[in-house]
Amino acid sequence: MSVTEMATDIPSSYSVEWLSTFFHGFPHVDLSFNKFNNVAFQPDNKVYRQMILFWALVPVAACCFLCLLFLFYFIIRCCCCRSERQKRRPSICARVTSGLLIFLGAGLIGFGLYENENIQHGIDTARNAAIDASNIVTSALFRITVLGQIANDVQNVSTELENAVKKIGDQNVTEVGIELIDQIRYDSIVAQNICNAIIVDDHQKEIKYATDLTNEIEYYRWVITIVIYSVYLFICFLTTVGLLLKSRATLIVSAVVSVICSILLWVSAGAYLGSSVALGDLCVDPDSYALSLVDPPNKWIATAYLKCSDSSQPYQKQIVEAQTTLIKASSIVDDVQKLAEPFHIEDIDAPLARMKDDLNYATGNLSTLLNTVGMCTNLHQLYITGLEAVCNDTINSTALLALVCCVLGVIFTIIIFAISCIWRGYIHKRRTDYTHADDTDPFLPRPPPYESDYGAISQSSPRPWSERGSLQHSASASGFDDQYLMTTNPHTFPDESPPPAYYPGGYGRRITGRATTNY
Repeated sequence: MSVTEMATDIPSSYSVEWLSTFFHGFPHVDLSFNKFNNVAFQPDNKVYRQMILFWALVPVAACCFLCLLFLFYFIIRCCCCRSERQKRRPSICARVTSGLLIFLGAGLIGFGLYENENIQHGIDTARNAAIDASNIVTSALFRITVLGQIANDVQNVSTELENAVKKIGDQNVTEVGIELIDQIRYDSIVAQNICNAIIVDDHQKEIKYATDLTNEIEYYRWVITIVIYSVYLFICFLTTVGLLLKSRATLIVSAVVSVICSILLWVSAGAYLGSSVALGDLCVDPDSYALSLVDPPNKWIATAYLKCSDSSQPYQKQIVEAQTTLIKASSIVDDVQKLAEPFHIEDIDAPLARMKDDLNYATGNLSTLLNTVGMCTNLHQLYITGLEAVCNDTINSTALLALVCCVLGVIFTIIIFAISCIWRGYIHKRRTDYTHADDTDPFLPRPPPYESDYGAISQSSPRPWSERGSLQHSASASGFDDQYLMTTNPHTFPDESPPPAYYPGGYGRRITGRATTNY
């Protein structure tokens, strides 16, 4: 569906929405903190651009404050790490809170992606409406030029027709024919003068430049927004995996990526907030800004198209008058043809046919002009279509995206604080689960007897097999181990219970000796 077809569904008049009034009511302060009241939309004004930049920097200032708070928090936590460790377990409340916030953040990201598409749709609709209006104006100017050429051609053909009429033998008929041809000349000149009075400014180059620039900016805005939200979806996924797996490294990586990307998120929030304020200033009084782009002598024409309080304005009366004149000239051509028909003049048929074609073509062009620029309906509907797209769809979506970016920034800041507590609990849990080894335990593994330099720093590599002793554990060594263990570390368990660990040599002989003694 084209914009022209969509215009039939648009109201004939524009009404200011409450959101435009809300953003227009924001204090307009420049970078020098000078306040201005009742500021209109003036994108070419340097001071006005500073006012918009001021509101764009407000979320960035909030980002800096949160970063300082985050840094201060971690400095305190690092200082607390030097104190005595307390036995505590990771907080379940922090994990549940982080999970709920991640779920909420993912939902907001999906909503932001939807509003991102709405912004693109609104801007595309407004851009297409501007292109259609520019094409209508360009077509009208072309038709006016064609009408001027037709008027000149009618003058030339009338001369040929007059020469053909002079070949009529009847003097009275010739005089009547010449009089009719003069009337055709006069009517064509009147129609040409009426068409020349139709003034339509052609700003096709400016409109093309503005639409191309808007299209390029919108493309980069759409892509950057998609990338930022995709990165935060990845952060949500990474944080969820870290919480489920209780992975300290994953949580740390997600926190670091979130801190780095938060700058982009808050900058985009500032861009959307500044755009909302600028759109609010525009949408409160769009007619004034549109009229400021028109030359002063032609403002009444632009007002007729923008307001369209009278659908017959601005050129319906003039074009209808020109049509009436051309229709009259066509009837005169028919009279000339009837007048010359009894005399069978061969040279008169071609000029008459050419004259009829020119007048019919001119009448058709005037009908098209009447429907496009003669009445204000078409251009006014395109103007309302563009306004509705910008001042309803676009400003609503930019305001919601600014809010979504700010809320996401706060949510992920809270998530960073929460997971910092969680990963510290994971560190403490690992350290408290470690059991200190008792070096005097007789059942700990000991170096094998065939490696006298086992664990020596001077031995850079194992000795060759040819220099090593037998791998078999000798009976004397086994007896020595048993004697050493039983005399230095006597066991406290009953004689009939097996030892808690196996060690080579002695166990079988001890069990055999005990059985012989008892039985």
